[in-house]
Amino acid sequence: MARIKGKDIYLKADDQIYFGDSQEAALWFDSNELMLNHTISGVDPIADYHLVTKNYMTSSGVIDHGQLAGRADDDHLQYVPTNGSRGFTSTVSGVEPIEANDLTPRDYVIGLIDGSIPVPTPSGEEPPSLIQFSYAIDLTESSTNSTTYQQKLRLTVSGIPSGNYRIAWSYDWRESKANNQFLARVQVDDTDEIFTYVASPYVDVNYWSPVATFYYYENLVSGTHYIDMDYASSSTGATAYIKNTKIEFWRIQ
Repeated sequence: MARIKGKDIYLKADDQIYFGDSQEAALWFDSNELMLNHTISGVDPIADYHLVTKNYMTSSGVIDHGQLAGRADDDHLQYVPTNGSRGFTSTVSGVEPIEANDLTPRDYVIGLIDGSIPVPTPSGEEPPSLIQFSYAIDLTESSTNSTTYQQKLRLTVSGIPSGNYRIAWSYDWRESKANNQFLARVQVDDTDEIFTYVASPYVDVNYWSPVATFYYYENLVSGTHYIDMDYASSSTGATAYIKNTKIEFWRIQ
């Protein structure tokens, strides 16, 4: 039980002091700690060690961020100010963009350039059917009397992704003899012939005949490819002429 010595009250283990008529509060000593099972009221503090009341804290303290002093001070250097006066010191990650101002990662931008990622379009609109355009042009006039194909124009496309492509070409041709035939072809990688043209003999040797067409190349593998426009004469006794030669290369989405 508790004992009183002078003006002091001594509590041993399991000793308790009760307060209130119905023992509403108790004070006791247990495991080297002083225990209390009731709320302790505070006061409006005067000394540093005073227990304060909730009313004092809510009425005297600042709990609204807008009332804090020094909010305009730039003294938190780990944050980037909105005016951009201090930049990031390390890499900042982006996301696949949805909104116009979204920070975009590098791989997404490269994908748009090389065609591996489709070009996004506004909601409700049809996406473009053709992307990743390359071309080659030679407007000069060339000639040969060889019956073996001669290369007039080559388009090299490098580092393309695998997929479907549209290859288009156009040129003007003529022959030096009315009974001779003009020959032309388009090859991919010097092996895959996707176009062969044998012009019928004609009378006017001064007339330039235009040709323009295209080919859908499906499942072209990724990497570097060569598209050639070649031409020849059907006889060594006549000369084949070609000019205004163009090759176009599109990736089909």
